Amino acid sequence: MLAQQLPFAGDDIPAAQAYEETPVPGLMERAPADLPIDGYYEMPVPAFDSLDDFLASNPSHGQLTVLVLTPDAGVPIPGAHTQVTKLIGDTTYLYYDALTDENGSVGPATLPAPPRELSFDENAIPYAQYDITVTHGSDRQDLLNVTIFPDTTAVQVVRLDHSPPINEAIYTR
Repeated sequence: MLAQQLPFAGDDIPAAQAYEETPVPGLMERAPADLPIDGYYEMPVPAFDSLDDFLASNPSHGQLTVLVLTPDAGVPIPGAHTQVTKLIGDTTYLYYDALTDENGSVGPATLPAPPRELSFDENAIPYAQYDITVTHGSDRQDLLNVTIFPDTTAVQVVRLDHSPPINEAIYTR
C-alpha cells in the first residue's frame, strides 16, 4: 500500500504543472542548512569496525525486494543476477544473491536494521544501508547506500540499461 502516489510527466497532469514550484510555509526554516540547490545531500552512514559491531547495532530486520525492468517499457527482466552487499571496515559481506524470476523480481531479502525506536531520536540514524548490484548480460547497475528501515519492506526498482541508475524506492509496511 502506497502512502501517496506522486504524479509523473505523462500522467493526467501536464509536466509543467506537475513540477511547478509551490512554496510550503515553514519548509525552508526546517530544511538542513547544508541542503544543496539541487535538493540532494549525502545521508550520514555510520561506520562499523566489525561485523559484530554492525549486528549489535542492527538487531531488528527490514526486507528488500528488487524489481528489475527495462528502461523503456518497464518490461520485467528475468534471470538478472542480483546481489545485496554491505561494506564493513575493509570487508564486503554478501547478504543476498539471487536471480530475478519471470516477473523480474527477487526477494524479499531479510536484512539487519536498527531498532524502530531510533526513528524517534532526531540525532540517531534509523536505517541501515546496503549496496545492490544487478547484472544481466553486459548491463550492470550499482546502487549504493540503499536504505532499509526496521519492520518495513523496501521495493527497489532497477531500470537495467547503460544509463545512470534511477533510484526509485517504494516503502511499504
